Amino acid sequence: VMGSLVIDALDEDLCREDFLLSVRFGQTRRQVVASKAIGESLHFPKLPDGKVHHTVRVDLLTHTGTAWLVLRPGADRYELTFSGDSLKGQKGLTVRANPPAEKVETRSPSKRRVKEGGGGTG
Repeated sequence: VMGSLVIDALDEDLCREDFLLSVRFGQTRRQVVASKAIGESLHFPKLPDGKVHHTVRVDLLTHTGTAWLVLRPGADRYELTFSGDSLKGQKGLTVRANPPAEKVETRSPSKRRVKEGGGGTG
């Protein structure tokens, strides 16, 4: 049963192009630019039937930085660098594209960090 949540009102201070509303219900997340959110229907695969309480998470996000990734044939590892005033310098991350299932490592974020000042796309 498909359902939707409709944003009826939003404080004027939150109606900004650089804010993003992110709504999560179950395993589904929908996002909308805050300035365009009023009247927007956010569709979800299943909404509560009214018989049980359910939690819906709503996050207000702001843009911190952007990095672009161009997937290249034969390449499977990429280094991305973000920079911006709120980041206090450059920050990066490493991405693996389509790693074989048997080689995927799962580590907590605190155990795997990118060196500060690393850079570029690799």
